[in-house]
Amino acid sequence: MDQAFLSKFSDDRYEYFSYGEWISPHRYFYRRKEQRYFENLERKIELKEADTFEKLLYWVFNMVEVIHRVDFASKYYFHTLTPKARNHPSIRVAVVHHNTMYSFCPITNEIIMNKNNLVKVNPGETYILLFSDDSKTQFLYGEFHKMLSALSVGHAMFNIEYAMQQIDVSYDYCSELLMTTEMKEYFRGNYITIPIAMKVNLNNYNVTEPINHNQNYMNHSFSSHNLTNLGEMMNLFTISDFRARSSNQVRSGDVIFNRSLSEESFTSIIYYLKECINSTPIELYFYINDVKNFKRGYYRLNRKGLIFVSKANCHLEYKDILKEYHEYINFTGINFWCFMNIPDYKEIKDIQIVFHTMGMLAQFLSTYMAKAGYSSRCLKNYNDRYIKLKVGLGSNDLIGYSVVAFQNRGEVGSFYI
Repeated sequence: MDQAFLSKFSDDRYEYFSYGEWISPHRYFYRRKEQRYFENLERKIELKEADTFEKLLYWVFNMVEVIHRVDFASKYYFHTLTPKARNHPSIRVAVVHHNTMYSFCPITNEIIMNKNNLVKVNPGETYILLFSDDSKTQFLYGEFHKMLSALSVGHAMFNIEYAMQQIDVSYDYCSELLMTTEMKEYFRGNYITIPIAMKVNLNNYNVTEPINHNQNYMNHSFSSHNLTNLGEMMNLFTISDFRARSSNQVRSGDVIFNRSLSEESFTSIIYYLKECINSTPIELYFYINDVKNFKRGYYRLNRKGLIFVSKANCHLEYKDILKEYHEYINFTGINFWCFMNIPDYKEIKDIQIVFHTMGMLAQFLSTYMAKAGYSSRCLKNYNDRYIKLKVGLGSNDLIGYSVVAFQNRGEVGSFYI
């Protein structure tokens, strides 16, 4: 995402909407040599018979690709713990271990093992590869898919970080990844990238060097998410909180009725987010609609806390905030709407990292709301210019993401697997 792309797809992105090209479905993960059922691995975990590598497989696939819930009344039926644009399986994960690649098929609930012909690694080393498969996303969104992809990667990264905290191993993000020439060309032609690669040390020692040096490197700018209190944030959650995370999207449309969020729950969220923004270039703004002991209006979060900026125009404020889909959405009763801003975005050398971090923050915020018994939805279809007007932002600011929180209505007919 260069400056030309960001200028095109920030405030004016609705004017440049286009579809991409049709890519035939591909099965690059499914040329199976061997497979095992995930339930067998899950049973070993429950009986405490799993070794460290089996724990790694279990937690990584469980947090990213396993289907945990089916919503029968939703626009989207199958739900993993990692949200994606239109719920397409655009985020995939693979583990490379002893020259074998382990991937996952969510529909059959199988771990698939193939010979590793994708990346060049030394025997005995273990890597986690996060794939962004944008073949369908780019068809639906055109060039704009790059921004959506970076945000989805951030959601998945938060979950992988949580997975790694459940295993007693050390790991490091790789700055570079050596791919085979054949697979690199195939991925480029099919809108597939590996934005994140992690080297895992099953013997629990730190390694920080890149993998190799070769012209087939895929460069990874991400080396640190800079969320200094990430461990503290992870300790708040259990797997049940991730499973409860829901956007509550009903096929017939959404009507959000009022249910006030307690002051205690909201100030706790602010505490953790305040620590986050102290270590990242991201600014947070809130439209508060229904939080106990908070006046309706717009707020800015700084190191000291929330600062009131401006009042709402009317009771139906969401209609000014939301750019489209007014005929399907009634957000009158939302609790709050969080907006993530990148100040002086033109000065940032690698903004991909910042979008990853925004995805991680959104995943934290939405999981926290699930823990409190509420729903949330991560959105890009807001009116940038209106929000900037209300909170005093200008042309050097880029509102990269948003999360809206509201009561869980329980109308999507959820069945947990």
